[in-house]
Amino acid sequence: MLANGEVANFLGNQEEYLPALNTLKGNKVAIADMATMHKYLLKRKRCYDMSGNNVNHPNDFLARIYAHVMAATLIE
Repeated sequence: MLANGEVANFLGNQEEYLPALNTLKGNKVAIADMATMHKYLLKRKRCYDMSGNNVNHPNDFLARIYAHVMAATLIE
C-alpha cells in the first residue's frame, strides 16, 4: 500500500520498491504488486477510505483487495 500523500512525512519511496522486488522474482518467489493496484484504486477512492489509520495501514476493504491480488498472483 502506498502511504497517504496528504499526511506529512509518510509518503516516500514506496513506488521504488517494485523494481527492486522484481529482481527477486523467479524460482519459488512471486511478487504480488499491491502498489500498482493501490495507485489504480486511488484514481477513484480517497486514501482515507482504504486506510485503517489514515496513513499506511489497510482497512477491511483494502485487506480484501490484498487477498485478491495475492490470489491472482498465485493462480498465474
